[in-house]
Amino acid sequence: APSSLILACYFAPVKRGVRFKFNIGITLNFKEKILSGIEGKIALEAAKPATGFISALLAPKIEKLKLWATEKELEGSLDPDKLSNVMEQYLTKLSHRVSEITTISFPQIKMNIFEAYEPLNLGKYHFHHSSERNEIELSNLINEDIKSCSIIDNAGMGKSTFSKFIVASLLYKSVRIPLLFELRKINQDLDLVENLAKELDFPGNIFDRALFYKLLELGKFYVILDGFDEVALDYQESLSNQIQNLSLKGGDNILILTSRPQDTLPDIVHSETFRFLPFNQQQAKSLLDRYDSISGLNVGQSLFEQIDNVPAKFIESPLLVSLLYRTFGVNKSIADRICTFYDEIYHALYKGHDLINKNGYGREKKSNLDFEEFRKLLRAMCYYMMLNRKTSFDNWSEAIMFIEKAIGISSMKPSSPSKFLDDLLVSVPLMHRDGNEIKFFHKTLLEYFTAEYLVLYKSSSELLNKIFLSKLAPSFDKTFEFIAEINSSLFDNVITHHFALLADKHGYGDSYAESVFYSLTFQRSCKIGLWSESEFGHKRKTAGKERSTFKQDRKLVENGYRTCTYNLVEANNEKYFIVITFTELPQNFHEFAWLSLSDANKINDDNSSDFSNEDAEDLLEILGQNRWNNLNAELIQKIKENMSVLGLATGALEHEHGYEIDTINILSKEKVDGILNKVRSEEDFLIETEDLLV
Repeated sequence: APSSLILACYFAPVKRGVRFKFNIGITLNFKEKILSGIEGKIALEAAKPATGFISALLAPKIEKLKLWATEKELEGSLDPDKLSNVMEQYLTKLSHRVSEITTISFPQIKMNIFEAYEPLNLGKYHFHHSSERNEIELSNLINEDIKSCSIIDNAGMGKSTFSKFIVASLLYKSVRIPLLFELRKINQDLDLVENLAKELDFPGNIFDRALFYKLLELGKFYVILDGFDEVALDYQESLSNQIQNLSLKGGDNILILTSRPQDTLPDIVHSETFRFLPFNQQQAKSLLDRYDSISGLNVGQSLFEQIDNVPAKFIESPLLVSLLYRTFGVNKSIADRICTFYDEIYHALYKGHDLINKNGYGREKKSNLDFEEFRKLLRAMCYYMMLNRKTSFDNWSEAIMFIEKAIGISSMKPSSPSKFLDDLLVSVPLMHRDGNEIKFFHKTLLEYFTAEYLVLYKSSSELLNKIFLSKLAPSFDKTFEFIAEINSSLFDNVITHHFALLADKHGYGDSYAESVFYSLTFQRSCKIGLWSESEFGHKRKTAGKERSTFKQDRKLVENGYRTCTYNLVEANNEKYFIVITFTELPQNFHEFAWLSLSDANKINDDNSSDFSNEDAEDLLEILGQNRWNNLNAELIQKIKENMSVLGLATGALEHEHGYEIDTINILSKEKVDGILNKVRSEEDFLIETEDLLV
């Protein structure tokens, strides 16, 4: 089992009351709970991976690589000894890199990944989460039952830690060479392949590029590209093309891409798209038990006894469970809002509350800033980082540069920028070091304090509106979400109001079916067409049954129409696909605003009907054959006058090949009017009270 491999092996000073024993697979575990207080923490922080053991356990993989290279040497292409020597050095370095993780629950401790990480499950990706789990086993990725794929999900699901866990598992279970590359660190002056090759370089020892290209050609790599959403906006299109090209021409290598949802995602050939499934109670309990094992406390056990009082959304991700563990361990209470977690984390860290060290002393703040001053400077630093799309600092000097800028923005005056940074790493440990890089324990901490900055800014509405309408809007999506919790009025007045005005102009439709189409076309650009099965169909077997599938139009894909839904109908004794294709959501389209303006779609017998051959013939006359038509209000009305548009709505849109109709919320005129009236009333109130302020 992975937990019995070398990544679970640690050395620490032997102290009275602590015993060690070797388990199968050379696992080094604490027999008894770690000493409480400072002594126990020192023992944990002193733990370091054992290089000798790492080399010993990597030996079988390296030997397999050598044997494989020896076979290929018959072609005169590879030097087995050279390959095995370089791989031993590279894989040892990689194992150190992925062996440890840190969490906000224990900010000063580096923990063994197999001991502290609760693996997430994957499910098929939909634009809106379906009630169907479509669960994918993690072993399917490690054992290569699933080849290349994209993992797309929102903040807080732990995509980067998941990537580390996959690589840690691959080190000992796969004959491929894992390459873990954080895309935010890409050197734009070099192409993607050269960036990947440099992962195998060492000072004074450049990995032979001819050998690298040969390995790439032979499909020997398992490449994980982490964090596409963190790449500079003006470089994303270029990088997307390079990733697609790598997947197309890079041989039989396996490629995994992680990202938050966004518009310019790479099109990886022969790949599937997954998302993380929310934690269930069993997974949450397992993670809480892991944390109890690390801390030597029963915080997780006590918390789980009250799990029925915890809102389901508070345990759906590893980050939220970690925050819940930390805040419950300090306050013995459960926050009622997610943003409250972040507020309580700041309180706990600034005031020195420590889950392991129960002495509860407040660490000295070298910056000489009090509770509020420190927070003001932190907010300004986070805001400036977000403006520059920085999620971490490459080194100490870059961090100091950003802090100096934040000092000017906030007018806070720490004893020095360096001492403020030192406080962020030690006394108020919201950040930590990862090699030379300095980063927050989770990106959402950065986004939360940015939200606080925007809410408290003197002209918050104007600034928020500028950001919302700018090209930076997608990277502020989670920040907008926090603003909706902290100050719902501000969020509604700027963001929800923007979409309410658009919805009021767009219209709603007079019937259920029209409402479906009006709601779909409000969100996206859509096209509809009838396409002959004989010309545009492709026979394939699924679950032992042959079915006809529609060939996606590559030109439309290139123009942003990435998703289509279709159904087969018959007209004039010939079969046709009814196809609706549509673009991604606009970059600043926020789910919270949409939920405030729409109602959940409910399908029942009253609003469903069959789509008849006569309907198909009428539609063929309107749309023509084998061509795309823009789906807009005018066309919807034309269809409505000539056929059962309801049948179409519950046919193509409900079809399993595409967009599930029960995930399309319906625009609500009542809700739209409510937002418009609310904002108008607030504006009227300000005008009425102006005289009182003279």
